[in-house]
Amino acid sequence: MRENDFAQVLGDEYKLLHFAYPHHDDFQKTVAETIASYFSDSKQEEIKVIEGGAGSGVTTSFLLKADPRIKVSAVDSAAKMLEQAKQILSEYSSRIVFELDDLLSYIQKQENSSFDVFVAVWTIHNLQPEYRKDLFREIYRVLKPNGLFVSGDKYSVDDEVLHKSQLETQLERFKEFSATGNTKLADDWVKHNLEDEKIRITEKEQISMLQNAGLSSTEVVYRKDMEAVIKAVKKND
Repeated sequence: MRENDFAQVLGDEYKLLHFAYPHHDDFQKTVAETIASYFSDSKQEEIKVIEGGAGSGVTTSFLLKADPRIKVSAVDSAAKMLEQAKQILSEYSSRIVFELDDLLSYIQKQENSSFDVFVAVWTIHNLQPEYRKDLFREIYRVLKPNGLFVSGDKYSVDDEVLHKSQLETQLERFKEFSATGNTKLADDWVKHNLEDEKIRITEKEQISMLQNAGLSSTEVVYRKDMEAVIKAVKKND
């Protein structure tokens, strides 16, 4: 995929990602490389991945480039976003299945121990707390023994003062973006981030929920500002 393909399809929204999150590409690469590294010594011919909240395919592209064995079931409840992803990722069509569905509903339909990886980026923080608990239990069920969970998301630090400082810095970046001419888009993102505060999730809470669902070897493998990458493993019983 050429670097400017997303810019052609998403325009200002993709520009905002890089403006508001200067570490965007490193963040996405860490998610993809965490998966590739985990399976680097594996001889299996295929790595079956569920991507939750695939959206327009930004994360999906990083995943597909990380290891040629990766095949993605890209799940999203927004038809428009998946249509954009299909355009952007057309050259990878043999390695992607696009699933228009609610994430939990989709996973509940899958067989036990049927996927190697569950991955999501900027998805889990949008979900209601009870939904998250149900989702993690289902993720555990559908992962194969030694299957991998990876989430890159807005995970709040436990230090409340530091969290507020990081949030203010993030909101200021969105506001600065409005000076480029797209005030509405910047305002929408500010509102979205303030709404997220009502159901925010901390690193500690995420790790605890994963462990309660049966996953182990939890680890924070990346942290920059409000973004963190957390991984966990379904141990072979």
